[in-house]
Amino acid sequence: MRIRNRVKKGIAVLLSSVLTFGMAAGIIPGSTLRAQAANVSISEPSITFYATKDQLMDGTFAPNADGTANNVGKLVFGKNSSGEAQKWYILGKDNGVSGDNTAIFAAEPIATDVMFNSSTIDKTYIYENEQKTVYANHYGASALRNTLQDIARNTGYFSMKEQSLMQETEVKTMDTYNNNVYATSDKLYALGGDSSQSVKIWAGSNDDKCLDLKTYFNSGKIIWLRTPLKNEAGSSTQHAYAYTAASGSGYGQRVYGTLITVGNDIRPASNLDLSKVLFASGADMTGKTMTNDMILRLDGSEKNIGSVTYNASTGKIKAVKGNTANKVLLVVQYKYDGKERAWFEDEFNDSKLEVTISDIKKTAKISDSVGFDLSKCKIWLEMTDSDGMVYAVEATKVTEDPGSEIGSEHSHCICGRENAEEGGESHSHTAQSWTGISSLDEIKKAGYYYLKNNIVLTDTWEMNVADGVFLCLNGYTITGANEKTVITNNKELTITDCHSGRETGKITHNTGETGRGIKNNGTFVLYNGCITGNTASGENGGGVWNYYATFSMLGGSITNNEATKKNDYTGCGGGVYNDTRSTFKMAGSALISNNTAAEDGGGVFNYYHVDMYGHSAIKDNTAVTGGGVWNGGSSTTDVYMMYDDSSITGNTATTHYGGGVYTCDGYFGMEGNALISGNQAPQGSGGGVYHSGTHFEMKGGSITGNTAGVYFGGGISVNSANPVKLEGKVTITGNTAQDGRTSNYYQSSDHIIEADGLTEGSMIGIEVANDRFPWKEPTVMTNEGCNPAYFSADNSRCSIVKSGNAVALSYAKAPEIENQPQDVSVKEGETATFTVTATGTDLTYQWQIDRNDGNGFVDIDGATDATYTTGVTNKDCNGFKYQCVVKNSAGFVTTEVAILTVTETVTPPAPANKYTITASAGENGSISPSGEVEVEEGNNQTFTIAANEGYEIDTLKVDGVEVSSAMSYTFENVTAAHTIEVTFKAQEIIVPPSVEKPTITSQPQNVSVKVGEQAAFAVTVSGEGMTYQWQINRNDGNGFVDITGANSANYLSSTVDKDCNGFKYQCVISNAGGSVTTEIVTLTVTENTTPEPTPEPTPEPALKPTTVPAQYKIIDGANSQWTQNTDGSLVIRGDGEMSKFQNVKVDGVIVDAKNYTVTEGSTIITFTSDYLKTLSAGSHTFEMFWTDGSASTNFAVVKNTTVESPKETIDNNSNISNNNAKTNVTDAKNDNQNVTATQTGDSMNLTLWMGILMASLAGCTGMIVRRKKHYK
Repeated sequence: MRIRNRVKKGIAVLLSSVLTFGMAAGIIPGSTLRAQAANVSISEPSITFYATKDQLMDGTFAPNADGTANNVGKLVFGKNSSGEAQKWYILGKDNGVSGDNTAIFAAEPIATDVMFNSSTIDKTYIYENEQKTVYANHYGASALRNTLQDIARNTGYFSMKEQSLMQETEVKTMDTYNNNVYATSDKLYALGGDSSQSVKIWAGSNDDKCLDLKTYFNSGKIIWLRTPLKNEAGSSTQHAYAYTAASGSGYGQRVYGTLITVGNDIRPASNLDLSKVLFASGADMTGKTMTNDMILRLDGSEKNIGSVTYNASTGKIKAVKGNTANKVLLVVQYKYDGKERAWFEDEFNDSKLEVTISDIKKTAKISDSVGFDLSKCKIWLEMTDSDGMVYAVEATKVTEDPGSEIGSEHSHCICGRENAEEGGESHSHTAQSWTGISSLDEIKKAGYYYLKNNIVLTDTWEMNVADGVFLCLNGYTITGANEKTVITNNKELTITDCHSGRETGKITHNTGETGRGIKNNGTFVLYNGCITGNTASGENGGGVWNYYATFSMLGGSITNNEATKKNDYTGCGGGVYNDTRSTFKMAGSALISNNTAAEDGGGVFNYYHVDMYGHSAIKDNTAVTGGGVWNGGSSTTDVYMMYDDSSITGNTATTHYGGGVYTCDGYFGMEGNALISGNQAPQGSGGGVYHSGTHFEMKGGSITGNTAGVYFGGGISVNSANPVKLEGKVTITGNTAQDGRTSNYYQSSDHIIEADGLTEGSMIGIEVANDRFPWKEPTVMTNEGCNPAYFSADNSRCSIVKSGNAVALSYAKAPEIENQPQDVSVKEGETATFTVTATGTDLTYQWQIDRNDGNGFVDIDGATDATYTTGVTNKDCNGFKYQCVVKNSAGFVTTEVAILTVTETVTPPAPANKYTITASAGENGSISPSGEVEVEEGNNQTFTIAANEGYEIDTLKVDGVEVSSAMSYTFENVTAAHTIEVTFKAQEIIVPPSVEKPTITSQPQNVSVKVGEQAAFAVTVSGEGMTYQWQINRNDGNGFVDITGANSANYLSSTVDKDCNGFKYQCVISNAGGSVTTEIVTLTVTENTTPEPTPEPTPEPALKPTTVPAQYKIIDGANSQWTQNTDGSLVIRGDGEMSKFQNVKVDGVIVDAKNYTVTEGSTIITFTSDYLKTLSAGSHTFEMFWTDGSASTNFAVVKNTTVESPKETIDNNSNISNNNAKTNVTDAKNDNQNVTATQTGDSMNLTLWMGILMASLAGCTGMIVRRKKHYK
């Protein structure tokens, strides 16, 4: 047992030592410990998963000037042709579109296999009521544009609500036929782009949003652009091409032209109205997931969704569901551990829901130690309405729970909102500290106060505190005494609330009790809060009576109030009664709704001045006259104005006129996007507006969707002799009278519409009273200079015509054909014209074509005039049939069929195009040819440049761009006009520095060689910048002559013969300081009694070379060494061809070929070790000869000073030498082929150490076993 224990201990010690040694030496890898990051907490969502309305509009997602984007955000909006959700890139606000908006670009095709046009035949397009011929690649007249328009109004792609958010964008495109730029306005439009910017396309009303294909293309699909190819000179087919864009495998990233009849994808751009949008989020309520394809959340404050608050300090979220029948979801969005997350809950208990941070952590599986700050989350309630849109109510931050008596600090801005949005009313958005009160009697001085509890009054609270009182309802209610006004303000009172939705505080009366809400005798501002459930019994102004005072409603609501009638001057202004000399302003999201007046003005009764701004709204109110607004008073001072996106909708005049507005005197005006819609007068006229006042003016805005219960005046009924002024973009359409008959603008009085200021997009439907019906003569409706295209006739028996320069209504006579269109015969390449003459009023024309393709007659796009001219015809058009449908409101008639005959024509070849190249030269030189030089297309043209003596070229410019100077320039394959211009300058005279002439330090020596050998001469010279020229005297009477190519300090002759004996040589050395000539040396040639085994080439007679000797070099092994008494060889390599090799010399003596080998790789000489051993220690000359030149170097034989070397070292050196000989001959950087390199570092490797270790382990184990046996 003891032995066994000792063995175990020994093994343990051994293994422990091995492990310790291994880790220390790096044999066994160590491990790295990682520390868990501490203090993890949640953070706000990334902007590509949650974006505010401002971020959707500002530069957050907008592309940079180069087309790239710092942040690429996407929205889901509508569906594509496959019924799947359509995704769009967010491009930011388009400044060419009014209001809050963002441009968007389809991130994937909305439809596929769409042609730009179905044929390449020319088309027609209407420019300002004038029809013109255009090419088939004209976007405005294209099938592509028609397809996009159809998609924009197709509910299979976009719901009606989505369509209402899509706004028209005006874009401009080139008409290459007429050489002009035209504008189109559509909700969906194709982008622009051309080959001049081959990787960029453009969106936006001014093409100011540049999109780089690498950034905004994620597939290799080809999409249509709207830009046509320009018809270049000499081309007759480019009008059949339009630009496309592609990016991806097989296409590259580029913009290029494509035939318009090819089917491609469409990825259009659009613009979204964000005025009703709160934010966009990637939280998907359908699957309760997160995605970076965000969905718009619309303002749901009017959808009865409910309300939600959160307290960051307590970590609680409280939600109350409204009375909507739709499913409501509480959403909490945040970012944790680098991932975007959202928490959903839809289980309400008795319409209430309370959530804590712990609930969220538990569901999301987040550790309790993780910090969770609700203020960094995005919290809201949302629902999906029947229109398919998602509506939301954002959470309000609170510092204490409503109903609590805990007196924690109360701080917020006077607007009561965390983020101010006042719709044009600006204020300093600054948090204020508020003082809590339990009774209004506690307000003794000016200041900021908030309610700590509900308050029930026993009498009217008279607000008489000077210098301003600010009161926050804090979600509580002030209930007035029966038959008493709740508050009478005699000074300066501002009411707000830090809560929203159903939690908003109220100013009210108990059910069944009466009493006005507020009477204002001073200055009253309402930022938030609700004035509701009040009744002015037998008086005016159920919600607010503004009496000789100023009332600014910048938010909040006035709802469900009533004014009952006692006599003829009561029962007016169910919501607000704005008395004489009083001003009333609505702005922000202020709302007056569901109020009732027994007489006039269900929402507002105005007797002096009212302004509506922002998104303020008067809706769903009821009165006998003026369901929404009654406007009267003095003809000179009474004013009611609507601006921005203000609206009057859904109101009812029960038994009289003016469902939306009744104006009996004074001035009523609309501007911007003001809207009067959805109102009704079931027993009277003027469903939208009844005007019998002094002035009615629209500078923009829309009256649409209103209804009158009688036969006229569904939109507006005008019963005033004063002119009505319309300018800007005005629409009065879509209104109806009894039985659904179209009834828009009813002229029941003899007045003029001043409409010469209307702009594109305007449309006014007109009907007139029976006594003004145009049975015989047209009824003039407008002043001079008006455009009839902006008017339409509501009565099918009438049509819009021109009367002089004014617009008139005329009785419509059914069309009749007087002259039928005739058959036409043209030659191929010509156009054909068809004409019809018809009688009738307000006629429209539609030409049709039958292409004999089985489809019968189909409409020709844009062919809507009495005369139609085809595009350029070809032989395929032969036999096409044409007819025209002529119609008006009284009926239609179709012409007889006319046939087109197209005959072939032989077109002579067009003369070659010629282009002018303008050549010019400055002073002190010339260019030839000069002036204007005509060059036929495709030819080349060369220009020669000459500088005067003492001058040189200064600049040479081609087409204005400087190019490298040259004495000639050639334009190749000329296809355009060019310019070439050259200027000259005086040559610079360079004065060389003073240089001493060369000094000969070693003269060349006489040389004696044998026949068949070469002679070598050398000179050594000191000096700067020297040149050499060897000369020969062949004793032929010509003296010394230059040897061609002999221009270095060394000269090697070609192979000599006996005739060369006695030739003399000298060298002339020159530099900037002068020249010097060497002494003359003589060549002696003796007979060769021992010929070389390799025959020498026959020397040239008289040693006069016929070719210039080649200058060869030693490229490997120059100045190398060989160590005596070693087995290594010596390798020298020259750059001559091996096929021209002759022999080598060492110390001037030809070496026998048996002492070396010759191999290819240029020419490689490898001396044998036996030969090298015959050489003495020291330096030796080496020369290598080819048939046309030679190269030389030196090498050294060094003594072996090593007494004894380990065999391993000798073997290593041998290996190095052999490797150099075999593999390094091509390495031009290795100058020494026999070098023993010193090894650095530890040569012991892991295998060696492991072997030693295993051997030791085996030895120890053997000893232990032996010892064990010994003990036994």
